[in-house]
Amino acid sequence: MFMVVVLKQKIKQEVRNVQGFSRQTMFVILIVCFICMVGLVYIGLHQKRGLGLQTFFQKLEKQKPTLLKVLPKIQIKHIAEYRKDRNPFGYEKLSGAKDKQSAAYGLQDFPLSELKLVGVVLQDNKFWAIIKTPDKRIHKATIGMRIGQNDGYITKITDWRVDVLERKIVVGDDWVEHTASLRLAGAEDDE
Repeated sequence: MFMVVVLKQKIKQEVRNVQGFSRQTMFVILIVCFICMVGLVYIGLHQKRGLGLQTFFQKLEKQKPTLLKVLPKIQIKHIAEYRKDRNPFGYEKLSGAKDKQSAAYGLQDFPLSELKLVGVVLQDNKFWAIIKTPDKRIHKATIGMRIGQNDGYITKITDWRVDVLERKIVVGDDWVEHTASLRLAGAEDDE
């Protein structure tokens, strides 16, 4: 600590002797020198930490390697084969597979004609359709959700109607888009 005080006094004397430097510049130089001194003291005191790492590696080099007597068994899972007959650009209905929305909402389990629109709710400037299924369950759906068994999805919800775009497969592995609607009971068509 005594050394730091002596160094500080010498720097102050040199600052007075130097012409052309501003006080701010000299103050910055003084702070940088002080930080360097503290860093050197810190490194000197904590140099023993590096020696611990060197001894660890020396012990590691002295150890003899251990060999495995029996190799672990590796399980190979079955990898699906590529179907050459499938057209990657054509529409193909998945057999019995349902997406996450179907599992969550159950609206793809029934044909669109069996679903009933029982209400429409406006929440945070977003319309939600309240739909009742034949098994007496109530589901909440919004635009973009899957509905019906013909790979339909909701395209528009108004105060009294839900528009659905369905894809129906026709002869020859071709499909056609078809628009359908669910209406509230007793609602009159305004459009």
